[in-house]
Amino acid sequence: MSGCIYASVNLEFRGLPLSHSVHAEQFLVVNAAAVGESKLCAIAISHMPCGHCRQFLQEIRGAGGIRIIVTSSDAKWRTVSSLLPRPFGPHDLLPKHVPLVLEPHNSPLVGNPATAVITNGFANGDLEARLREAAEAAARAAHTPYSECSSRFAVADGEGRVYAGGYAWSPRRIIRH
Repeated sequence: MSGCIYASVNLEFRGLPLSHSVHAEQFLVVNAAAVGESKLCAIAISHMPCGHCRQFLQEIRGAGGIRIIVTSSDAKWRTVSSLLPRPFGPHDLLPKHVPLVLEPHNSPLVGNPATAVITNGFANGDLEARLREAAEAAARAAHTPYSECSSRFAVADGEGRVYAGGYAWSPRRIIRH
């Protein structure tokens, strides 16, 4: 646990159903995971987390002890376990050794590891190799214990900086990071 503070927001997309949005609690967990955070101790949020978010938090080992304060209500600290007293999650579905969100992953590459890199003619061999390497690293870091489908991507900007991401998956939600 680093002591860092992470901010998050709801991501809602005009014209798409609410089921396509990413809730702030989910965004927070994925942001923390993306930078290698190993534990969440407390969350401050504006409204009580919905059922999807309560379930998503169950993807963190020891989630029941995470403290939550809701700033729009009585500002009383609660734990995830008090909000989800009979949780159903990875402890019911997965072997104990399977890494959960915020734990190091080394997911196997599924599918053709030589998937084409589309460069629109702008990439040289070095950039193509960096894109492929970044996409494969994102796949290995993906949290996909239920489907084992480690989707990944990598893109480069005009300056040659490479950005990559993969999936963080729970039985209720798929979040791209």
